Amino acid sequence: MAPPRPPRRRAASGKPNAVIIDTNIILVANGQNEDANFDAIDRCSRELEAVQKGRHGLLLLDDAPDSPDASWILTEYQNKSQPWSGQFPGDLFVRWILENQFNDAVILSIPITPQGDERKTSGEPVDYEEFPRDPALQNFDLSDRKFVAVACGYQILEPDKSAVIVEASDSDFRIARPALKKAGVQLRFLCPNSIKRKGDASRA
Repeated sequence: MAPPRPPRRRAASGKPNAVIIDTNIILVANGQNEDANFDAIDRCSRELEAVQKGRHGLLLLDDAPDSPDASWILTEYQNKSQPWSGQFPGDLFVRWILENQFNDAVILSIPITPQGDERKTSGEPVDYEEFPRDPALQNFDLSDRKFVAVACGYQILEPDKSAVIVEASDSDFRIARPALKKAGVQLRFLCPNSIKRKGDASRA
């Protein structure tokens, strides 16, 4: 019988020590969201540059040995960008990750545990044990659960530290914000007023 998992802890107060970048930031920075104006593109581009310069602490990925890139988050990033041939800010950011993925001074991979056996066609799990079991999150986008699971997993590993998930303007995260806050998950929206409501940042 497996030992019980450590209790989930609330995120530490104060400035976050690490950051998780939702794929929509990369899409907006690359100009791949037609509903994003120049201000949104600029904000997302500057955010990616700040992460590379270490201004937000560590960048967090998931530790997924069964993924083609040892991280389902990184696999999603690569599927939505052109890291080796592209020159847009999102492309350069993903290239930087690939070059530094195993440098734990800048990037930390967080182990997260698949919940059940259900998988996408890509092999990616659709749910994780670290994802909060709150009825208000029952319909939360399956593709975004890995970001939340990483934030919660970081809380377990580093109870005195905290991470923030950075979003452009994702309706799924906006709706779930109260429940995620209750679970200790911090969110930051870069451009909630710079992307048309009808076209929140492109879904990954």
